[in-house]
Amino acid sequence: MGHLPKKTTVYYDFDPNEDNINRLISSENTTQDSNVGLDSKNPEKAVVNAEKKQITIQPGQSPDELKALLGDGVTVLGADGKELDAGKKVGTGAIVKTSDGAEYTIVVPGDTDGDGKVGAADARAALRASAKLSTLDGAFGKAADINADGKTKAADARSILRVAAKLDKITKDILAQM
Repeated sequence: MGHLPKKTTVYYDFDPNEDNINRLISSENTTQDSNVGLDSKNPEKAVVNAEKKQITIQPGQSPDELKALLGDGVTVLGADGKELDAGKKVGTGAIVKTSDGAEYTIVVPGDTDGDGKVGAADARAALRASAKLSTLDGAFGKAADINADGKTKAADARSILRVAAKLDKITKDILAQM
């Protein structure tokens, strides 16, 4: 009851220059978790991994967008444990709590500071971690390891900087591999 499937991929149309999400409609059959309302197709916006208790999302999403994505039975909390305001962005380290009390940690690829955006400061943090000048733990370390090879390297920092400069985008493949 209220449990998420082992791994669910949800596709959404995402434009980082807009503040809204457009749900993609598919003519194919989809499965849904009846209590949380997750589509089992479409990894453009989010990937839910129940085994890892992790939800990987695109940068720039608001709590309301994430709730619309995951269903009415969820609450989005900041890293401090308080419910996020609608005007805030959901960042790495935030928590999604389901109606049955299950908790999932948010990872935003490239967001190493938890502000929900990918910027030059995130690339700097990843580069410092790759040079062993600082550490990024837990969800923040996963966010820095944008190529998901298990290590934060200078190449990850470069990729994060390219996303920050809008030369590259976070793709559904990046979401799925994290």
